[in-house]
Formats: sequence, structure tokens, C-alpha cells
Amino acid sequence: MDERRVAIGTRAMGMTLAATYAFIMLAAIWKYVRTGDIMNSAWEIGLLVFIPFSVLWFARKDEALLLPKTFLSEELPTESDASSKERRKRQYAMNALAFSIAFTLLTIVAAFLIEKNGEPFILFKSLSASWNYVISFSLMLVSDFAVFFLLNYVGGEYVIKKYNRHLDELEDFHE
Repeated sequence: MDERRVAIGTRAMGMTLAATYAFIMLAAIWKYVRTGDIMNSAWEIGLLVFIPFSVLWFARKDEALLLPKTFLSEELPTESDASSKERRKRQYAMNALAFSIAFTLLTIVAAFLIEKNGEPFILFKSLSASWNYVISFSLMLVSDFAVFFLLNYVGGEYVIKKYNRHLDELEDFHE
């Protein structure tokens, strides 16, 4: 098979996997919302955890598959110069912001629409409930951003260093 066919097949498998993952996630959420018991979604949650680990297990041999990418799946530069590092940091920050907003919104939905309980978010008894929610969710957003940025940065830079080391070894081998 030529490279074009391999790329088309890989893209088709990736899209199928993404659609399957989304369906399983929606099924798990639907079961939880309908019954209110998380244990009814145990199989779906197990699959949601298993799928990324199995993909990583098989992708670990190809360093290029694990390189950090933009939202549009464009590869980030792997060079060690300042402009490449700055571009990667901006992308890590955008990814972290997207994840932190998503997690904060999911927490709000879970707290107020599913559990119908905002009590855990009351931090200061002297303030109104609305201000407590604003403060709590703002703190959550900032702390989630910090954690996700750190994970993205450390993980992305580790993969890039490993990739560059692999390329250097290949160049040394061919010389």
C-alpha cells in the first residue's frame, strides 16, 4: 500500500474510534442522568478509560504519533529554538484553557442539574451563595488551568525531547 492509502485508512480508523468514544461517553452520561446511579455506567466508564490506554500502548513505538498537535491536528514544531518553544507553550496554554473550561462547566452541570446541590461550593459563610459560586468556580478554573498546563508542558516537552533524541540516533546510525 502506498502512503496515501495508509493515511486514508489511518484517518478512517481514527474517526471511527472518535465516534465510538463519543457514543460510549454519551451512553454513560445518559445512563447516569436517567438512573442517578454511577454504577449503571460502569462498563462504559471502563471502556472510556481502556480506549486511550490501548491506543497509547500501540502508538508508543511511533514517536511521531505522540507529538503535540494543535486543535486542527497540525504538528507543532519540534525544534529547540526560542520561537518553537514559545509556539508550543501557547498551544499548551490553549489546550489547558479549553480543558479547564470544559471541566468547570461539567462540574457546574453535575452540581446543579444532576445532583441539585451547590453546598460543596460554599467556601465563605459570610458571602452570599452567588458570590461563593463565583469564587469557587473561578478558583477551580484557575487551578485546573495550572494543572492542565503543567501536564501538557511536561508531557509535550518530554515527547519532543524523546523524538529529537530518536532522530539524532537515526542520523548517527546513517553516518
